[in-house]
Amino acid sequence: MTTAETQPALDALLTARLRNAQPALWTNPARQAQPAAALPALGRTISLDDTHAAAARLARFAGLLAQVFPELAATGGVVESPLLPATALQPALGMAEGQGRLFIKADHSLPVAGSIKARGGMHEVLEFVEGLALQHGLVQPGGD
Repeated sequence: MTTAETQPALDALLTARLRNAQPALWTNPARQAQPAAALPALGRTISLDDTHAAAARLARFAGLLAQVFPELAATGGVVESPLLPATALQPALGMAEGQGRLFIKADHSLPVAGSIKARGGMHEVLEFVEGLALQHGLVQPGGD
């Protein structure tokens, strides 16, 4: 268990491993155990099936999103962020050129949404709309 007294030593060890391009694992000392199958979210649980359903729903709506938002035309309606090379970070960590490449997931520049939280909000709206359309027989399950 990590304590306030041991955390600085662990931070120094992690930094040294990163600088020496050695495998490193950081675990959040404030993390609390969660059930493996599901995580609580607003009074319900989110499972792997929910994650797959959300991905499928976003794929079903991709064509519409590409039509409604011109900035999504190039990705076919997929709202995704780029990977940016972290070229300045590699030498700062003491990594030689041939030791691999580091990237930063640029979720701050998600097209249309602007953040992963807003993309989740977009999904929530799509899920609600799809539910209404299914309820009123306007679409069939899995259709678009």
